[in-house]
Amino acid sequence: MDEVESLSDLKLLGNHDAAVLGKISDEYFNPDARKSLSWTRKVLKPEKLKTISEWKMTEQEVIDGWHIAYSHSSYSSPEKWTYISDSEDASDEIKKTKENNFDIIFIGHTHIPMVFFQNEKMRLLRMREETELELGRNCRCIVNVGSAGQPRDENKMPGFVVFDSSSDKLTFKRFEYDYMSAFKAVSTSGLPKSLALRLLLGK
Repeated sequence: MDEVESLSDLKLLGNHDAAVLGKISDEYFNPDARKSLSWTRKVLKPEKLKTISEWKMTEQEVIDGWHIAYSHSSYSSPEKWTYISDSEDASDEIKKTKENNFDIIFIGHTHIPMVFFQNEKMRLLRMREETELELGRNCRCIVNVGSAGQPRDENKMPGFVVFDSSSDKLTFKRFEYDYMSAFKAVSTSGLPKSLALRLLLGK
């Protein structure tokens, strides 16, 4: 958490963060996730909980003419923690945010890197490997940035997205790391074993 704080000016509240703070019920989660929430509350110091409580659910900004929105789940109803998993979900979100005139909405939540393009119909591209896309200035899209902590697209390498607003290029990145050490650390931390196994399987 210290590293996230030092590296990023923009932090968003996710559903697990909200649950740790007591803003949503643990009953929303599966049994292993509930155990991890309890574990997290025990290990986080009060000042860290205070920091998380200050994170917003959504943000937006204009960079180089791009109107960009950010949300952990859907931008239109962030408090509902809606999953945007397919073209139908994405089309619905684009319609709900039409008046906002966003060019790009960056999301997470599913832990699966993908991008939805709105053309004549919604088009979905899944990004299991490193990929660079050049966006047109008239595009409207929803970008799921994947996960650097727990990938779930059957590729255990962590991922993230880089958007260069000056060149209009969107790049999905993956990187190597010592996943066996991470697996061992989680396995011996008191967290559910299933969370450690996910790091090996990437799902």
